[in-house]
Amino acid sequence: MNEELCFWPATRLRAAIGRREVSPVELVQAVLQRAERLQDRLNCFITICREEALREARAAEGALMRGEPLGLLHGIPYACKDLVNTRGVRTTLGSTLYAANVPDDDAVAVQRLRAQGAILIGKTTTSEFGAKCLTDAPLFGRTPNAWSPRHTSGGSSGGAAVAVASGIAPIGVATDGGGSTRIPAACNGVVGLKQSIGVVPHSQALDAFGNLTYVTPISRTVADTALMLQAMAGEDPSDPWSVGCGPATISTLQRSLRTCAASGCCSPAHHRAVRSPRTFVRASCAP
Repeated sequence: MNEELCFWPATRLRAAIGRREVSPVELVQAVLQRAERLQDRLNCFITICREEALREARAAEGALMRGEPLGLLHGIPYACKDLVNTRGVRTTLGSTLYAANVPDDDAVAVQRLRAQGAILIGKTTTSEFGAKCLTDAPLFGRTPNAWSPRHTSGGSSGGAAVAVASGIAPIGVATDGGGSTRIPAACNGVVGLKQSIGVVPHSQALDAFGNLTYVTPISRTVADTALMLQAMAGEDPSDPWSVGCGPATISTLQRSLRTCAASGCCSPAHHRAVRSPRTFVRASCAP
């Protein structure tokens, strides 16, 4: 059962956690074991946060058992590209120059995922400073494709795409300027989206007004991408492009799922969600 959980989508995991059918501790242990077992072959992590993740999983389970209100992503593990700041966890930007860099604050997107109960399991590989569409760098070497070591994982978010595709994490945080989420998503067979500018605030942009690099979701299903955006979206003072951008709404989720259903790529459960988005939200996000 533990290994099977690694391939469940976040929507299913969240519903099962809310019904107390899946333990956050059991889930996080399963993905950590898979991450550590596959790391030598896939090389998709720069840092694995075993102790921190297990501590947060125990806290999530405690909140669940006490009947406390649960966030959209309560107990759900995620991987985060190593360009995105994570408080207390080193963020190298894929460069030896920043090999010991430990941020004091989370990026806004990470802060919002934490607030909704998501659990960081590790920082994923990126080309140095995210500067090319392959995932290799002097700091860690090369990250191969999730399905074939002879093929590229794409980049620069190759580590996040490989971690998600290989069942290590159901969802991941990536970045995209000129294709850095979409290229590795295509190479590894997962869902990569570069949403409109400002929908997810980018609090690390060096030039806030001239910024073309976005913090993005990456997942295995369209529904999981919608769920991530619901948690991450909304305006923030750090990003002027986010002014007027509200959180993802039920109608936004419905439109996204309707498009997917029309293309024939949704499961029967997602088709039902198109007809009744409130059912989708309850099943995905409510205890």
